[in-house]
Amino acid sequence: RDALDGGPIDLLTFTSSSTVTSFLKLLARAAPDDGRQRIAGAQVACIGPITAATARESGLRVDVVPEEYT
Repeated sequence: RDALDGGPIDLLTFTSSSTVTSFLKLLARAAPDDGRQRIAGAQVACIGPITAATARESGLRVDVVPEEYT
């Protein structure tokens, strides 16, 4: 099953601020009532500090950010 169709979501990996924003919009459309609840247990990895800041500003808990990014 696709994660947006109700399958389990264990890890979210974001490669840019726009992927954070786009994913959360898609999630809200796919599961308007419980979208945030469905990802509450997932770990969040971001490619760098700017993406991590966007994720945090969007209400996500960020678990992984590399010390070095290019």
